[in-house]
Amino acid sequence: MPDLTILSWITAEVDQALDRVRTQLAAGAVASCPEHLHQVSGALNMVGMSGATRFCEALEKSLTRADASGTAIIDRAVVDLKQYVDDVASGQPDAAVRLYPAYRDL
Repeated sequence: MPDLTILSWITAEVDQALDRVRTQLAAGAVASCPEHLHQVSGALNMVGMSGATRFCEALEKSLTRADASGTAIIDRAVVDLKQYVDDVASGQPDAAVRLYPAYRDL
């Protein structure tokens, strides 16, 4: 179970980092994306969201082999992760299985 107190403190930073990833993907500047995702992964790990942490790690790995068509899938996965973190922060259960469809597409 995630530490919701800490999660409430870091949600804005996680959202900003994920927004930066989306901006960089849209600009074709994929090289800086892993750094931002690594920060998100560390934050999610810190609050105990192990499923979301693994999902974020999979996103990082996907960037190393993504071509132009793959960045759309990664962008969609980033949106899903952001929504998931926001949902958990607002009190919904931490059920990372919700991320599975995006994980499968990666």
